[in-house]
Amino acid sequence: RYSSTFEISALAYSGLKQLDKAINVLEEGTQLAPQVWLNWQLLGNLYSDANRTNEAIDAYEKALTCPNAVTASIQYNYAIVLERVGKYNESLEHIRAAGNIDSPTLKLLSTKLKARLLTNLNKPTEAERLITESLLEAEKGSDKNILASLHATHALLKLKGFNSPRDARKLAVKAFSLSRN
Repeated sequence: RYSSTFEISALAYSGLKQLDKAINVLEEGTQLAPQVWLNWQLLGNLYSDANRTNEAIDAYEKALTCPNAVTASIQYNYAIVLERVGKYNESLEHIRAAGNIDSPTLKLLSTKLKARLLTNLNKPTEAERLITESLLEAEKGSDKNILASLHATHALLKLKGFNSPRDARKLAVKAFSLSRN
């Protein structure tokens, strides 16, 4: 009846670095309230943090079947667990399946994840195009934290994808200056 109790308790245990207790709480919560997507997603996140990949994937699959599920959030977290185990193509499929994302924070995180995945798939030019387009869009707004984060991701891309330390340094300095203001 009050399924948020499981979420709150699990988050508290997780904050105390007691992953096993957090997982146990959510396993019980998903048994008692199997249609609450948020508990399934959080359980998937905790399984992922505990390196229990198959269980994380199962939890995300169950979350996606729940009514009123926020699929963009679930697909993003699903993509993260796949990235962690080196399944970059599958991860990219899930992040693309997230579709249009309304939340600026989730949109930023998804963009950064896509850029990392493309870089890991040896597609640095595509990753750079994505970051450049996102920077142009972000510069229309005034959120310096988003800009700083995108510049930092671009710096890593220049270093890893293009082996260009000079360009990476310039972008890192820009990211740092934006984050300080």
